Amino acid sequence: MFLDEARLAARLHHPNVVPILEIGESPQGYYLVMEYVEGDTLARILARSAQAGRMLPPRVSMRVCLDTILGLHVAHELKDDDGNPLNIVHRDVSPQNILIGMDGSGRITDFGVARATTRLSTTRTGQLKGKLAYMAPEQARGAQVDRRADVFAMG
Repeated sequence: MFLDEARLAARLHHPNVVPILEIGESPQGYYLVMEYVEGDTLARILARSAQAGRMLPPRVSMRVCLDTILGLHVAHELKDDDGNPLNIVHRDVSPQNILIGMDGSGRITDFGVARATTRLSTTRTGQLKGKLAYMAPEQARGAQVDRRADVFAMG
């Protein structure tokens, strides 16, 4: 899965996708270096807002959603070198995987459970990947998913 994530994510270049800067191997195993995003996850920002008894302002929520959807769209539209669609589906769109930078922009990260037609490994039948609370019904049933599952999760 790690090599799959690195290979897929390294092809994604968009301001709303956290880029991979380096993929390597050490005596301890494989590693990848991602761009540092100064800020926090949407999950932590939402938790702090809830603790303070406040909601995120609608303008902020919309900006984060639009930014994230733009990043996902780039992944959904990605093609291989021959122009064939890779059919990437993130499958784990959740507040934990959305980073909010100090500049206020949202960035999607962690394509570790993404599904694409060129995957090196496949999910075993009956095995769920992602967070149940954000899963589209077809994903939770273990059925075939497409980009609509990511749009559902974003909603």
